[in-house]
Amino acid sequence: GETQRAMLGVELAGGFRMVSYRYESRYLACESVALHETISPVVEARARAGVWLSPFVNLGASVGASVIDQGSWMAGVHVGVASRAYNGRRN
Repeated sequence: GETQRAMLGVELAGGFRMVSYRYESRYLACESVALHETISPVVEARARAGVWLSPFVNLGASVGASVIDQGSWMAGVHVGVASRAYNGRRN
């Protein structure tokens, strides 16, 4: 939802997360390389809020937590800039 100056929202986001680690080891004439990869599903419930500071600039924050991996969470802030002035109405 939104008012003339503020925005509030909730969402459910899903996808996959891939993490890749590459290790190289060298000791004298011995060289070894190890590659470890993991792919896991991600489902997060998120909430976000923002406020228009001017017709062209907004400031907001979001928080979320994993539905699958207990204890996994995210948080962020953003500054948004619009190329067209926001006047409190969506067209």
